[in-house]
Amino acid sequence: MKEQVLFIFILTIAVVTKAYSSSDDNDENALVLEHLIRSLFRYHESSKHPPLKQRGESTFNEAQRQFQNESLLSHNVLRAQHCSPPLVLDDEINTRAQIYADILAYNDTGLIHSNNRLGLFGENLYSVQRSRPIVNIDGFGDKVTRTWYSEILRYDYTKPGYARNIGHFSQVVWKNSERLGVGYAFSKQGRKMYVVAQYGPPGNYDFAFGSNVVDPTTCSWEQENKR
Repeated sequence: MKEQVLFIFILTIAVVTKAYSSSDDNDENALVLEHLIRSLFRYHESSKHPPLKQRGESTFNEAQRQFQNESLLSHNVLRAQHCSPPLVLDDEINTRAQIYADILAYNDTGLIHSNNRLGLFGENLYSVQRSRPIVNIDGFGDKVTRTWYSEILRYDYTKPGYARNIGHFSQVVWKNSERLGVGYAFSKQGRKMYVVAQYGPPGNYDFAFGSNVVDPTTCSWEQENKR
C-alpha cells in the first residue's frame, strides 16, 4: 500500500512538472519528463509480475540460432567493457522477439515498439532495406548490436539519465538486465529486414542510469564486485 501511494505521489509530480515544461515549449525537458513518467509506470508494473520461466523446447531453425548467438556474443563483449555481467539467451523472450519481428515485417509500416511487454522487457528495434533480396546475414547479429551501441558517442557519463538518441546503447549495456531474446524477419520480397531484441529485466529507468551505465574508462571488475 505504501509503495502504491509513493508511486502515485511521484507520478503526480512528474505529470504536473511535464505540463509546465511543455507550456514553456521546452521540447527536450518535455521528452525527458515523458520518459520518466513511462519509466515509473514500467517500474511499477514490473513488480507485479513473477520472473519468466524457461521454455522446455525450441522451435528455432539453424539460421535463427546463429543470429541469436551472434547477437548474444556481441552484447556480452560490449557489456564487459562497462563491467556489466553477461546476458543469457532466454527462449521465451526469443519467441516473443521473433513473433514481434514477424509482425513488423508483415505490417511493414516502420519501427513501432510493441505494447504488450507489461514492464517486463526492454526493447531495441532495427531495420535495413536494400535494392536486392538480403541473402547472407552472417555477422548481422553483431552488426546490428554494434549499431545500437554506437549511440555511446552521444552519452554523457557526467549527466547520467535518459536523453535523445542514447536509449539503444544504454539498454545494450544496462547492468541489471540479465536475459536476451532476438528475432528477425523479412519484408518486401526479402529486401527489407526487421530485427527485434528484448531484454529482461528492462533497462532505461531514468533514476538508475548512474549505477547501470558505467563509464568504460573508469570501471574495473574489482571495483564493481565490491559494490
